[in-house]
Amino acid sequence: MPTDTHVRHAVVMGAGMAGLAAARVLADSFEAVTVIERDTLPSASAPRAGVPQGHHVHGLLALGAEVFEGHFPGLRAELEQAGAPVWDWGEGLCAVLPNGIPPSTPMGMPIQTFSRPLLEHVLRQRVTALGPVTLRDGLTVTGLRTAAPGKITGVRVRDGDGEDNALHVTLHGANGTQLPHNDDDFLSFAKSLRGPVADTIASLTPTSAVRRYARTVNRRIAYHRLARWPEGLIALGDSVCTFNPAYGQGMTVAALEARLLEQMLGNRRAGTPLDGQAFQKAAGPRHRLLMADGNHPRPGLGAVAALLARQGRQLVHEPPDRHRPP
Repeated sequence: MPTDTHVRHAVVMGAGMAGLAAARVLADSFEAVTVIERDTLPSASAPRAGVPQGHHVHGLLALGAEVFEGHFPGLRAELEQAGAPVWDWGEGLCAVLPNGIPPSTPMGMPIQTFSRPLLEHVLRQRVTALGPVTLRDGLTVTGLRTAAPGKITGVRVRDGDGEDNALHVTLHGANGTQLPHNDDDFLSFAKSLRGPVADTIASLTPTSAVRRYARTVNRRIAYHRLARWPEGLIALGDSVCTFNPAYGQGMTVAALEARLLEQMLGNRRAGTPLDGQAFQKAAGPRHRLLMADGNHPRPGLGAVAALLARQGRQLVHEPPDRHRPP
């Protein structure tokens, strides 16, 4: 996200969740915000090539939903009106645990699920309605423009190439599980799982092909450790870290990065450029807290796993009233 030293124009590379959230925040502080996206964006809610996981079910963690609602007031209601249901986590979730299925118990924790294309479409409409923002799709960023060593002034580009009452079903595999490629294998895989999912989908008619997504490795680039950082550049979103999408962390991290950006823009002195290195140093340790490294387990992880296992057994066997919020 290059910015010039006169703090007038910001360029956001990418119109995904992080890019749209950043553009929303930047619009409060810059005279012009240009969002550049490689994909040719659909005019309605539809998948796009740059988001391969976009065919699968999406949902915001509670904190992410809160931050996005702050930046886009009325977002939850708008999504719900478009067909994205809001439901109570304890009452609507059917969690199949090793020891059984916990009883349905209202928790007072509202969760909203939706398709990724719907969410992006709604946010794009919100962001492009802002006066300073221009979205240019079908363009690929090929490099950064510099005025002097270590000073970024712009980018180089070249031309690139609703819910509708549908039930979105995503099946997860682990430990070398062979995931299905077609409708018959999809149903067979669902039947191999405990729980009601196979019975739920057996009588339904597929409306799309089976979509696989296998890039589930967490990746983080430690930009915050660099001794020098170019002036006028901020890295956020997938350019810094990517998460296994099964846990729904990525969109919430994008929201938190936007909130951090908003705070730093508000705290800087008028007429001065944003300190990109300070942003990376502030964001870096927060990313690390969310990353899991299977080769180097963190101290205390075994104790946490044991605690979760015990709580799982209690959820199944104890009366529902024990787990209601006070």
